[in-house]
Amino acid sequence: MPTLRTDCISPPGYSENPQAPKKNGTEHARPVQPKGHQGTRYVYYCVYGLDGPISPKGVFGGSNPLIGRIKAASVPPPHTVDSLKRALVQAEGLPDPVGALTSIYQTTDARIAMVAGARVAILAGEIGATPQTPLALVFLAEQPNAAAHVSTTSDDIVTGEPPRWLYYRLYTRGGEAPSTLSFDAAEPGLGRVKRDFIAPPRSASTIKRRIAKIEGTPSYAFADLFTDMSADHAHASDGFVADTCGATENDPVLIVQPERRAGLYNRPLFILSQPPDYQRYSSWNPAWLSPANGEIVYTDGIESTHQGYMRVYTAIDRNGRKGLVTGDSMYAKFLDVDPSSSSWGCSIQ
Repeated sequence: MPTLRTDCISPPGYSENPQAPKKNGTEHARPVQPKGHQGTRYVYYCVYGLDGPISPKGVFGGSNPLIGRIKAASVPPPHTVDSLKRALVQAEGLPDPVGALTSIYQTTDARIAMVAGARVAILAGEIGATPQTPLALVFLAEQPNAAAHVSTTSDDIVTGEPPRWLYYRLYTRGGEAPSTLSFDAAEPGLGRVKRDFIAPPRSASTIKRRIAKIEGTPSYAFADLFTDMSADHAHASDGFVADTCGATENDPVLIVQPERRAGLYNRPLFILSQPPDYQRYSSWNPAWLSPANGEIVYTDGIESTHQGYMRVYTAIDRNGRKGLVTGDSMYAKFLDVDPSSSSWGCSIQ
């Protein structure tokens, strides 16, 4: 049975004539025109990869080239976080047709992604109603093959707003490291990044990824972040970092090369593919892991030889299981190796 649209039914006592006479001592209310019919409405948005902003395809000529927009009417009903996400993903041509690799944040400063399935009053201007209040679409691709579909912009783009800086200082295990973005000759290890160019929710992880991107040093994405010099422990990677941290040159966040040693499984190894007959071999040998193509496992980086000829690492998979994985560069690659490094080891000493 068709659903009856109650919004199309006139309420009791309704009159098409706004000057209708009073009835029973009350005046008829003038019908209110829905906001969705007061001209074209748009949804304004910014697009981010995990390591920073992405120039939107839906750019419209505003003062900020990192803000795009789509017509609110282009989002199919029901208006939920999911339908809005799919409309934005399609408009941007991201390789995520069902929205499994993207999250929406109500603002670029939001700490928590919007809940899947939640109702969104798009036509009422509840989200992304103006260029000053864009929502954030974050592409969550961890895999190099997925990230290759998008390109993250540099910090040189002028957005029309005064930059809000996040200051940071770089360290190896032995001392201070120079920043390629140093702005003070007396402080070569001090750099800065535009805070608005860090992907929501501006956690330690996304801050490190942005710094790694603009420094051109991938290993910084897997470094430890300390919020001040007196901290005893590194900040949790998924922990939100307040805007007060790194707000001044005198109080930067600290990016420190993590400890590397045998038995400490903190080096990310990306599985490109499996060697011939690997699945058949690993299925009956419990000493081997069976990671999927595109999976990230964590190893201590200590290479060994299995059966006298196979290069292997001991690693931990996403399920917490420990076992052997191939160490052949044709089938696996470390994600924390910098371009200047010629070995499998982390290039920061």
